[in-house]
Amino acid sequence: MDDRLGSASKLKACLNVHYGAEIDLDRQIDDLNLMHASSLSLDLHVTRDGIDFDPVLFSSEVASRWSNGELIAESTQVVQPELQAAFRSLFKASETVKATYVVARNQYVYIDPALRPTIQVVRDAQKLSPVERANFAKSPQSFIKQQLLDRGHDDEAADELVASSFIETDRFSARVMEVGLWTPPVLPFIQRQANSWIPEGFGLKIGTKNFSIPEAQIKQTAQAVADAIKIAQPTIALESAEEPLPATQEVLDALNSILAYLKEKPVDLVDDSEHEEPSEPTPQDPKAPSGKSILRVQDNFLESGFTAKFSPRADLDTPLLPNGILSKPKSHQVEGIHWLIKCWANGFPGCLLADDMGLGKTFQVLSFLKWLRDFSKGIGEQQRPILIVAPTTLLGNWEREAAIHLESNALGEITLLYGNSLRKLRLPGMTTNDVVAGKQTLDVDSLAGSGWILTTYETMRDHHISLACLPFSCIVFDEMQKIKSPTSMMTHSAQALNSSFQIGMTGTPIENSLADIWTLFDTLMPGGMGWGDLRQFMGMYRDADPTKLIALKAALQVGKNGMPPPMLRRMKVDVAKDLPEKIQHVIDVKMPASQAEPYHAAVVLGQKAARPGDRIAAFQTIRGVSLHPYYPDSEEAQDGDAYVEYSARLHSTIEILDRIQRANEKALIFVENRSMHEWLAFYIKRRYKLERTPYRIFGAIASSVRTQIVEDFQDPAKSGQFDVLLLSPKAAGVGLTLTAATHVIHLTRWWNPAVEDQCTDRAYRIGQTHAVHVHIPRSIHPLYGDGSFDCILHDLLERKRSLSQEMLIPMEDGSELQEIYRAMGMKASDANDDDPGEEFAFA
Repeated sequence: MDDRLGSASKLKACLNVHYGAEIDLDRQIDDLNLMHASSLSLDLHVTRDGIDFDPVLFSSEVASRWSNGELIAESTQVVQPELQAAFRSLFKASETVKATYVVARNQYVYIDPALRPTIQVVRDAQKLSPVERANFAKSPQSFIKQQLLDRGHDDEAADELVASSFIETDRFSARVMEVGLWTPPVLPFIQRQANSWIPEGFGLKIGTKNFSIPEAQIKQTAQAVADAIKIAQPTIALESAEEPLPATQEVLDALNSILAYLKEKPVDLVDDSEHEEPSEPTPQDPKAPSGKSILRVQDNFLESGFTAKFSPRADLDTPLLPNGILSKPKSHQVEGIHWLIKCWANGFPGCLLADDMGLGKTFQVLSFLKWLRDFSKGIGEQQRPILIVAPTTLLGNWEREAAIHLESNALGEITLLYGNSLRKLRLPGMTTNDVVAGKQTLDVDSLAGSGWILTTYETMRDHHISLACLPFSCIVFDEMQKIKSPTSMMTHSAQALNSSFQIGMTGTPIENSLADIWTLFDTLMPGGMGWGDLRQFMGMYRDADPTKLIALKAALQVGKNGMPPPMLRRMKVDVAKDLPEKIQHVIDVKMPASQAEPYHAAVVLGQKAARPGDRIAAFQTIRGVSLHPYYPDSEEAQDGDAYVEYSARLHSTIEILDRIQRANEKALIFVENRSMHEWLAFYIKRRYKLERTPYRIFGAIASSVRTQIVEDFQDPAKSGQFDVLLLSPKAAGVGLTLTAATHVIHLTRWWNPAVEDQCTDRAYRIGQTHAVHVHIPRSIHPLYGDGSFDCILHDLLERKRSLSQEMLIPMEDGSELQEIYRAMGMKASDANDDDPGEEFAFA
């Protein structure tokens, strides 16, 4: 049954793409409702027995939107509301996860094989004790990853599984807050005067909120907290702070750690002879914080609770480049290094380096870090480690760039804090992460002796309790859009870290919403932009007034009163004058009859559609047929040459490759559909009589394999040889340098021009010495002409790209579907009833 339903799921999708609504199906298949689940979230609820949860299932399209950084509405789940109770009952009735659940007559829930390892962890977690369930609900990703590791997956595969299968929905994040699962961290800190190693004062950091306490008042403050705890008083007043200090055991422990530093006797909470140990919170009290797993930070989502302080660190004349740089920086890179130094010297808590892709952001940051290390050493300041957080695929790039641009050991000893390297950094007896253990699991003393630490976003999330104990001289967030979601646990973990200066790096500061830029700066300099809370900020720009958006861009990119701007963003067209030419070729080819007929039928169906679901089905057919009328695993694909001729876009691509092959040059082909990846790879090998099948890079390719692929593709010894590399736009659009290619072909396109530009910039970046040709093949219907889907999408991308040069606008604002509907003559007045974006996983 499982195999049959899996095949039926594919069959229905194929039939819909081929024939739309006119197909005459067998009645049993026609009545079949198959809910195909490829990802999940949790529905949290409070019971008498503590926190409980059930899986909420989503399609692969929704998972794709989540991976693109979009906040997912729980209402988009695949199981219909009237069937959820039946599914949840069946799910809990079995110890092991089934492939298929029959929830009603002809109503099936099919669990994708790739989801089953993750959902099995959820099923096992439902059977845990109340306290363990509450801990699981705080950060399911961390627990799921640990279980996958324990069950034999390697670190990178576990991260990939979790990232692709678990979604934080709008309601999940809200429920975590509602049931009180997050508790703030309490971290002691030593406050120093700028340019001095002498302690000036002490204090506590609770989340991102600082309570400064003069040295003379530490003892009496600790005693006041202890006295308040004895009488169940929740807070105490501080002379040095406007807000009261929480009176908790964690606060007392932190104050006692400062007293230990001052070599003073700690304050005891109780006399063991007179008082019993305080009891643990009862499992029946779901809102009693366990004090474990997640360090909650004070956020500015609904009210401006925290504002970063600006205190100048140094009075510098014209900044000088540091010694020990092996590469000569270009003029724009010198400007970028100087800007970073000025931001630090002027006391900025953080800044955002948002240069266009391929301008050398990593080199600029490495040069600044070398300067910072030299400066702090020169004034006798204790060396504190640097933390670099980056996607797994980019960590090797940081090591390579440091080896190329800096002298050996320029930043001190490097520590790799991810993958198998984690094991040797765990405390004795620890076999799991901070979130699962509910406490520090890493050897912080060992990490404190590092010069710089390389870690992943997932490791930061899973071990942020340990990392929050370390004072860093600088934290760098590479591809910072990974923490652009205001409610994600990744963002909260990043905001709990302790650093005097932070640098964000991204080539796409705004993708889905203006909330992206607010969240980035809420991490880098909370409240420092004067934007207010997130609700106020979004309300200010709700009407997308161009004047306001132009002013917002100026506020970020133009310094005031002698201060540097908080964001530096330069485009290649403006600063990289020595880059060769980039030439765009838009190639229009008329659809053959085999493609034009199903396309026309789908358009007619969409224009007649009365229900949103029918429009979506028609639209899926339109965008699918625009690439090819037949799937790559269909019978029509067996004859490769004939299959190429069925599609105008594929015909153009092969003609382009023919010319590239005759010139002995290299090409990148970006295509979303993995089946087309595979088909093209085999066809290209046969057509051009290659020794090996062209390489492919997509989400499931491990970073170590990607590195090998890139090195082989870039091998200077193979210059002048024809080669093709097939890539997924989202999985390979960042972090890869592929300057051996002089041609980029966008066989399929995303509706976000920033994503497309990132892909092109794999080849068109510093290090490129030849002109880069960007090819955009378009399928043109003989009847609709410029009104064909490919033309409509192209116009949409060009308009967004042009507007972004003048103002800060989101590259995806949710209106794309309605725009395309209107342009194709499809009813769009109630387009809000559609599920915007779900159908945008272009074939």
